[in-house]
Amino acid sequence: MKCGLEIHQRICRHKLFCNCNATGNKGELQKKFTRYMHAVAGETGEVDKTVRFEAIKSNKFTYESFDNTSCLIETDSEPPLKLNEEALITALSIAKHLKMFIPSELHVMRKTVIDGSNTGGFQRTIIIGLGTDKSVIKTSEGSVRIKDLELEEESARIIERWSGGTRYDLSGLGIPLIEVSTQPDIKSPEQAYEAALKLGELLRLTGRAQRGIGTIRQDINISVKGGARVEIKGFQDIRMIKRLIELEVKRQESLIALKSELTGYKLRKINVTEFFEKSKSKVVKGKKLVLSLIAPGFKELFKRKLNELKTLGSEIADYACAHRVKGLIHSDEDLNDYGLETEFIRMRNELGVKSNDLILIIAGDGSEVERAMRAVMDRIYLLNDCIPEETRTAKPDGTSSYARPLPGGERMYPETDIPLINPSGFIKRTFKIESKESRVKKLRRLGLPAHLINSLVLSQRLELFYLLIKSLKRLKPVLIAGVLIEAPKEVKKRFKHDTSVLRDKHFKDLLALLDKGLITRQAVIPLLNNLCAAPELSVKDLAGEFKAFSDAELKKLIKMVVKSNEGLKFKVLMGLVMKEVAGRADGSRVSRILKKIT
Repeated sequence: MKCGLEIHQRICRHKLFCNCNATGNKGELQKKFTRYMHAVAGETGEVDKTVRFEAIKSNKFTYESFDNTSCLIETDSEPPLKLNEEALITALSIAKHLKMFIPSELHVMRKTVIDGSNTGGFQRTIIIGLGTDKSVIKTSEGSVRIKDLELEEESARIIERWSGGTRYDLSGLGIPLIEVSTQPDIKSPEQAYEAALKLGELLRLTGRAQRGIGTIRQDINISVKGGARVEIKGFQDIRMIKRLIELEVKRQESLIALKSELTGYKLRKINVTEFFEKSKSKVVKGKKLVLSLIAPGFKELFKRKLNELKTLGSEIADYACAHRVKGLIHSDEDLNDYGLETEFIRMRNELGVKSNDLILIIAGDGSEVERAMRAVMDRIYLLNDCIPEETRTAKPDGTSSYARPLPGGERMYPETDIPLINPSGFIKRTFKIESKESRVKKLRRLGLPAHLINSLVLSQRLELFYLLIKSLKRLKPVLIAGVLIEAPKEVKKRFKHDTSVLRDKHFKDLLALLDKGLITRQAVIPLLNNLCAAPELSVKDLAGEFKAFSDAELKKLIKMVVKSNEGLKFKVLMGLVMKEVAGRADGSRVSRILKKIT
């Protein structure tokens, strides 16, 4: 086995070529619009095979644009603004840490992508660093060389797919994305898992990495002897990496073994729409076109397991589904499940199909059926020849399905809206990435408990934490860390709010008020909750209702409660006072004054 990784990490708080919010707080729906994509040649003058594959589908793409997270740049109606300097400096810092070669000129390139995931039909990308002999990640099974590092735009998120197109959300389009690729040095699933963990940790150590579902993903390039390089894209749960590799190795090994069993065969495609015109099966009822394929000598082969979760039949069906049909039905299945046994018997009799031949059908309403059948035929013809290089999509169970051909260099061409970048000035502004071990030692010396250290050490707010413990005189480090790390978690859990909208300034201002005694600890959670609901407001705008009582104000309030509830025990009175206080005084202050009065 040979394996290489590609780690993709979202970074920073605004987009790569505009100032829109990059943290996911979408705002109100601004507009909807539709586009169609067309194939164009790259810098070599040739059209990439992946681009050609997407173009023949003639899909319709619908986009939703939101006011907080997208603008005319995301709709491809305005040229890009200046490159996000924070993102560039972060990428350069990682390249320096990995001892990579940084070119003297950085060229923004366009990568043709017409699956609808970018409104302009291309993705902007910049090679930041190329691996050297010293660019390695060390694992327990040996070193893994780093191949290259790119800074690029994130794609739009799919909301919905249908047979003729896709609907996208533009809030994620253009978010800065760092891609780190390794050489195919990985020799086992365990080593792949270890290398992915270390690369992911390195990216988080920058303090610029976004956190949460969808902010990091891994692609795997994998092959076995006699197989082919396959890229499996889009899985986010790093715990599945070993399972994914094991199943892919088994899939390729099974296809290699199958290849030696097959001899020459000629497939027969037939229009069989008439056989299903009166069918009551929901699978074919009302379909305008039904095509059949006769595969001589293939009986029982489509039930053959390629790995424990995938049969040859489901493998071939993936190629049909890539052309937006729902799948295929074949005679190795239990046709009673579809209510089609009668129709298949009739086809076998009237078309002269032999007993050891396999029949499959694809049903639909238009040209997608023809495309799907051609893809299935091409793939079956390859079964006794080779395993094709291709891009596959990871599934939650660890299997993968065919997505499209493997792209090549033909899809690249220069970006003409952005000048070349001289990195020398930005390199001077890069920062050193401190090791996790060193950070843990520093945090331990501040007396933080283990759970806060584990959360803070890879947090985006570590730098802010150190700034605050220097500037705030009365608050202990453990309290500051708790507000930065634990308080947002509590807000999200209790009030279901998106806490990613909270900014460093929100925390600075809130903790400054706490340090001066102008608000209490009890006010932290409700104040953060209100900020999440209206992040455009400042702490000062919202702090009025949480202003701490002075001793005189508190004493007056306690006397009123005691007078209205004469004869009640101290514990009951304490509860009544705290309810009236509503977070504007600490319990210790209330208890001290209440004891004096009673």
